[in-house]
Amino acid sequence: MKNKLFYLFITISAIGFSQTLEHSYTTGGSPDGENLTFITSNGINYYTINNDADKVLFYNNDHNLINTVNIILPTSETIRTLSFITDKLFNANSKIEFIVISNLFNMYLFDEDGNKLFEFGKREEVFYSKDENNNFRLITTNGGLKVNTTTYDVYSLSGTLSTIQESFFGNKKFNAYPNPSTNTINIANPLKKNEKENIIVYDINGRKVLEKEVIGNGENIKLNISSLSKGIYNYRIRENGNKFVKE
Repeated sequence: MKNKLFYLFITISAIGFSQTLEHSYTTGGSPDGENLTFITSNGINYYTINNDADKVLFYNNDHNLINTVNIILPTSETIRTLSFITDKLFNANSKIEFIVISNLFNMYLFDEDGNKLFEFGKREEVFYSKDENNNFRLITTNGGLKVNTTTYDVYSLSGTLSTIQESFFGNKKFNAYPNPSTNTINIANPLKKNEKENIIVYDINGRKVLEKEVIGNGENIKLNISSLSKGIYNYRIRENGNKFVKE
């Protein structure tokens, strides 16, 4: 046993020292699932938030500062979270646009020049969907604000995402379409041939509202959602999950 433990220690040590620290960042705000990185046509980039000065700082892949964006928010508001930092999703120009959610849960769309392009109102959650015709939509909701009624807004978008950006913002292969939908959604089946698993649907409060056995057969999962109330739902098979809107 001692020999095995010593061997394991040597292996772990070797693995640990094989890593190279490229750069360290310090940020304010509450980074979301993007992990302080974003992807444009120029490749991977990084960002930090300076809450004291209401600034967003962009860095390139070599960790060099490429832009400092001054964010002007109403009095008593500061930057809480950045989302969907892209160069093509919201329009066809080359400017970087991004969503800011403030500490008071107001949502805004800004560009890299600090221009406020749009106000979404009191929102906390935001995600995108794509239909079978590759049309993108942005969906915002107050679902996490501890309110009695969940509201959501669906915006059609004139832009698009590259394949790598889609993979970055969410599991592209596990997106539902059409989304929003009234009766049926289609989901790519992540299971291997003849594997069996249940797909489970949860409402905005985390309650299970639908469950169906799925078999890996190479065909899309067709899920009948006609019995569900209007609203936003989460669905999951094993580690795969995403959201859809029932109209």
